[in-house]
Amino acid sequence: MVGPILGSMCQKLKILRGLLRQSGLFAGVLVLLMGAPVLGGEDGGGGDGSDAQREKLEEFIGWLLDTDDRVLANVRFADVVKAATGREVRRFDPEDPVDAEVMAGLSEAFDVVFADIRREDHPVHAVGRINEVSGVIEDLVFDAIGRQSGFSSTWPLNARGHVQRSGYPDIRIVHDASGRVYYLDPKVYREGSERSGFRTFYFEPRVETNKILDDAAHLIMGIAHRGRRGEVWEFAEWSLVDLVDFRVRLKAEFQASNREMYAPEGLRLRGGRLGGNSEEGR
Repeated sequence: MVGPILGSMCQKLKILRGLLRQSGLFAGVLVLLMGAPVLGGEDGGGGDGSDAQREKLEEFIGWLLDTDDRVLANVRFADVVKAATGREVRRFDPEDPVDAEVMAGLSEAFDVVFADIRREDHPVHAVGRINEVSGVIEDLVFDAIGRQSGFSSTWPLNARGHVQRSGYPDIRIVHDASGRVYYLDPKVYREGSERSGFRTFYFEPRVETNKILDDAAHLIMGIAHRGRRGEVWEFAEWSLVDLVDFRVRLKAEFQASNREMYAPEGLRLRGGRLGGNSEEGR
């Protein structure tokens, strides 16, 4: 079954590749990659595929490695969202009365959070790693927005109807009077790294775990920090970013877990065994 599917997919990639070069279309590639089958043997482990399958796989990988397809390096996030979810990314317009009201409410909530976390006795300063600080601040922002009159904040549901904390976006905000939806993602970063090329934003389109279920404005709350000053984290400022014109790039990556890495069929030697059992998952 894999052979025909793989052949069809590679043929579609040829067509889409031409479309990309001619018109900059992205949606077809994204949808195709979202629904792409496992490449290789039917057991998902590579198997002993035919020469024809290997040739098609090589063609597929060659396409992924083709650096001439620069369209995948400068894609509007709004187009990605539309292709992956069917939802629109709406511009956050300070001149619009509803957006202006939301911006004022967010500003007030963010100021409350900053005043709170700048207290030297705040629990956030007991957190040792900045990545864990992000989770604490996310909860504080969620609560502060929920206390604003005229707004409600919820943890987004995924397409299966389940609350899901992991993945983009973090917080779903509703303006009660208009019913307008806003997605907010708080992110902590080092002050001065605004021009850094390191990846700090991730969006992995999945059908069942998709959390973008509304046409909405997409916003980032940036929290700049200066590291620790003694025993206290020093927070410099907050910022609000509209993602309507945000540009992203697609990274092709092949992955595996320890389950695949240490599978019995690949194991050749083992030695130096320490007596007793280790804790599971360590």
